[in-house]
Amino acid sequence: MARRKPLPIPLLSSDTQKLFDVLNGEGDMPAVLIATSYLDECLAALLHQFMVSGSTTESLLSPVTGALGSFSARADLAYSLGLINTFAFKDLKTIGNIRNAFAHSHLSVSFSSPQVQDLTAALGYLAVLDEEMNMNNASVGDSVPMSKTAASPRDRFVMTVVMLSSQLLLLGLGLERRVRSDAFVQSYSKKLAST
Repeated sequence: MARRKPLPIPLLSSDTQKLFDVLNGEGDMPAVLIATSYLDECLAALLHQFMVSGSTTESLLSPVTGALGSFSARADLAYSLGLINTFAFKDLKTIGNIRNAFAHSHLSVSFSSPQVQDLTAALGYLAVLDEEMNMNNASVGDSVPMSKTAASPRDRFVMTVVMLSSQLLLLGLGLERRVRSDAFVQSYSKKLAST
């Protein structure tokens, strides 16, 4: 199977309305599977934008054979590189666990399933965003916090996915592509030339 490059950030951004349509109009399982796939593509695009351009990067990020081809590995790397904070990382991992609860069950699973309710209750990114908004804007007093608006497990999941994907895409848009450093090769070549 041929390698596939990560989708470009502008293309992913243009697909957000389609994502919202799925999150608001589809059943629980399609919403979870598609939302997690979208976050996975956002992580791949972010890492692709951060890493040096070339076939090695594309090979690493390949969803079929790449060492960084899984949702979990991509989240781990984004966190390890300091691209995402601890709260985003924990919620990405929890979303991966929610996806696994849906995808690997031999029975029907929904947001009303106890396991999924427990996992969505662990999503904390919205509360962190609420705290940041309150600290940055004292006049927010009358607005309802996002974490309170997302009362149901599905609402909490949907709002978390929307906020995380937005953060990943915005971060990726602000990154400059790394360039390969030839400093080592140049210094080694100079040493060889001088001998």
